[in-house]
Amino acid sequence: NALPVLELLLRDSSAQIRKNTAEVCLRKASNKQFTDALFNELLRQDTPLKPDDVGSWRESGSDKPGAKNNIRARVIPLLQKQGDAMLQKMACFFLIETWKTGDETTLAPFFSSPDPWLRRAALQALQGGSPKLFRARLKEVAADSSEFVRVLVPNGLQKQSRSSVRYFNETNFYSYYSYSGSSQFKVSAAERDILRQMAAADTSPKVRAEAYFALLDIREKVDLNSLVDTLDLFPDQKVIGERVASYLSENYSQLGTNFAILLPYVDQSEFNPSRLEKVYAYFTGSDKPGNLPDALRAARAERKTITADFVESSVTGNVAVAREPLIMVYFSKKTCP
Repeated sequence: NALPVLELLLRDSSAQIRKNTAEVCLRKASNKQFTDALFNELLRQDTPLKPDDVGSWRESGSDKPGAKNNIRARVIPLLQKQGDAMLQKMACFFLIETWKTGDETTLAPFFSSPDPWLRRAALQALQGGSPKLFRARLKEVAADSSEFVRVLVPNGLQKQSRSSVRYFNETNFYSYYSYSGSSQFKVSAAERDILRQMAAADTSPKVRAEAYFALLDIREKVDLNSLVDTLDLFPDQKVIGERVASYLSENYSQLGTNFAILLPYVDQSEFNPSRLEKVYAYFTGSDKPGNLPDALRAARAERKTITADFVESSVTGNVAVAREPLIMVYFSKKTCP
């Protein structure tokens, strides 16, 4: 019986061993004994096992019958009474993957938590479990005091999500890629207005940038010069290069020539070279980085409006496009690890 050994390893002094053991327990979550061993240790006083040692249930590869119910049976009580905030954040993350109708009632107290990371975790659970209910709260979320909460708005209004960054705090997080594309995805006029306001006036460059990308996703003719101004504010230009490279590589064939203004950011990325060659060839006629067209360089220098221009698709019907997982983590300080 491996269970006694796993129970000992959950208490190991090595964080990596604890994490690996927690993953084993999650992989075997269809067996209630393993679920109980994990959660009992998490709740044991003075345990070295921390909520951030426990990753995503879905990433563990366990989709066997009973696993979802066994996990829910342990995380719902964590959200129904006062307790450790780290455990409650973890419970929110599990709720994303084990959602049932009515869970929004359980989450409701956390939407106004003084802890911004707990607010984010609860809203992220709502976003993943019931996108419709999350979108009903967009105006409130867009006005949150934390940029890490506000950014959920543009993230939630993009057709296909790139990654889900699950934060316990600013320096303690993990990322989980999820595909949520839908040919039926629509952004209402009111939601579009919220995105415009965030792109124009949010105090966070991170939030403004994602609002711009959400607007571009719905073919809004934004001023690309203003987007460039926002991108230039990021201390880590390599991260921004990856974000821009992802957008251009996925959409270049539907973009007009003005989008070449974003190519200098791509030059700084380490994105898939074969995909970037297609981007360069489309905008410059060469599969290598090149100089900006003179007209765009002049417009940038003179602070003129550079309108996002789009071309119509020549393809009819719904086409599923394969996407590479891209994990974007923004740091607000240059010194963040």
